[in-house]
Amino acid sequence: MYVKNTEELKNFLTGRPEGLFLYSAPKTGGKSYLFTRPLRVIRCNNLKSLITALKTVSEFTRQGYYAAGFMAYEAGYGFEKKFRRVKTGLKTPFLEFGIYKAPYVFSKTDICALLPFYKNRFSVSPLKFSEGFKSYKKKFRRIMKLVNNGDVYQVNHCFNAGFHFQGLAASLFAALCETQPVAYASFIRRKDKTIISLSPELFFDAKGREITMRPMKGTLLKDKKVKNPSKMLKNEKGIAENVMIVDLLRNDLGRICETGSISAPKLFELEEYRTLYQMTSTIRGTLKGNADFLGVIKALFPSGSVTGAPKISAMNIIHKTEDTPRGVYTGAIGFACQNRSVFSIPIRTIEISGNDGVMGIGSGIVHDSKAAPEYKECLGKASFLAELANNHSIIESILLKNGRYFLLNLHLKRIQKSAAFFGIKFRRSDFKRALKNLRRKNPRGEFKARVLLAPDGKIRAQAARLVPLPGGKIAISPLKTDSLNIYLYHKTENRAFYDNDFKRYKRKGFADVIYTNEKGEITEAHSSNIFAEINGVFYTPPVSCGLLPGTFREYLLKKNPSLYKERVLYPKDLKNADNLYLVNSVRGFVKAALV
Repeated sequence: MYVKNTEELKNFLTGRPEGLFLYSAPKTGGKSYLFTRPLRVIRCNNLKSLITALKTVSEFTRQGYYAAGFMAYEAGYGFEKKFRRVKTGLKTPFLEFGIYKAPYVFSKTDICALLPFYKNRFSVSPLKFSEGFKSYKKKFRRIMKLVNNGDVYQVNHCFNAGFHFQGLAASLFAALCETQPVAYASFIRRKDKTIISLSPELFFDAKGREITMRPMKGTLLKDKKVKNPSKMLKNEKGIAENVMIVDLLRNDLGRICETGSISAPKLFELEEYRTLYQMTSTIRGTLKGNADFLGVIKALFPSGSVTGAPKISAMNIIHKTEDTPRGVYTGAIGFACQNRSVFSIPIRTIEISGNDGVMGIGSGIVHDSKAAPEYKECLGKASFLAELANNHSIIESILLKNGRYFLLNLHLKRIQKSAAFFGIKFRRSDFKRALKNLRRKNPRGEFKARVLLAPDGKIRAQAARLVPLPGGKIAISPLKTDSLNIYLYHKTENRAFYDNDFKRYKRKGFADVIYTNEKGEITEAHSSNIFAEINGVFYTPPVSCGLLPGTFREYLLKKNPSLYKERVLYPKDLKNADNLYLVNSVRGFVKAALV
């Protein structure tokens, strides 16, 4: 194994190399593994070649190489003849493993410490579920009929939560790891897709000939009213569900383990997470001498904890009932080598392609399940991501003077662009109607019209009479902004950083405060762009420094490009400038003096 290499990990998380990072949060006590620059990639895009691909992977592990990657849930159809011709609609490969000499190994590495400012480097829109309760209930009744007829004892039914994504996927990964510290997190970067998994569930861990499985079955959403979660979780339904899957997995292990070696040393253990409690059981066995990686996968994949029992019957029902393929969700992620194989079951798993994100959610349905609680449980399992959804409204501040709006088209263009960026539904008609109402109520005088576009697409607007704002002294804040903060480029309510700092300066008599980014470059003021007059030319920082592209700023740059120009500015440039101006579309030019 390679020694720990923090720089390699940083480059992987924030750069372009393909590979995967298998992360164990420091509190779990496990090791983390980084795999980059594969010698070869083994990929399977059709079920007919699945066994051949797995044989190749297995052969490489026998030769001393590491194989690291994932298997999609639908790969399980390749192990049964009756399923090999099913149409899965899967866009992700059934299997993809990189072959490596060795991984970089980390102990107690804090992913959040490696990615400063990560909280503002991504945006997740509110989740949209592929099944509402009405459609879920129809499928639930269909499954319950099969359960009550004795065709199957348990079925894991899943559906999707979709969202619009912007920013750095590694920053989302860090934010999720902060709120959801687990032993089997994964970050996989592919050319066309990023896969993030915050799984707490071990599929199997094979060390030498000893193999351990730890299925999760039994879920309780956190509720302040629940005083004894253990008692609530270990009810008749929870215990029966857990025992059913433990028996199924013992049977699967029986195909590859020595007779009499399989045991369940720990049953019905309670594990606590941020939003819910889970019940786990531990199963162990001793592998037969001829059980290689291929044999283990064929016997165990996919895990019974994400299909149901009997497994083949449950898989058949899943294929006929679920509308979309699961992909990596509920498949397997991990690595294999000569004497060790560790794979998680990727629950709480996200796939991001461009700006489209999707996460699978589901629950096990048994004979005494009820539709409403099961549906609520599914939605509850998505709450760890839903908590990070962007809930900031987009703002436009427009000058309304004697019934006319200043630079209205530029403001309209900017709010449309921001709405598209954050995945917020925007209706031009609603926007114009709100402004029309404000104009009707305030036909004379100067006003600051403030329009808010909420994440749900609703628009609110208000107007305040404009009070003259004299120029005054300004200062450069010692606080640094992050040029990769996506919220700096859009006018939203996510302004606590600016507002809290500005209040301190305002109390000291300052008219405004200027900020610099992590490179020491000037960005903008609290509520204005900054222009420095140097030898008769007015310079303003380029947007790439990390600032809001003000509408008046844009107007000036386009109207007279020889007089108004972009240039990277530093504090010394402001100190040496002939004049400084705070500029926005509501106030126009306000002269300022740097203290």
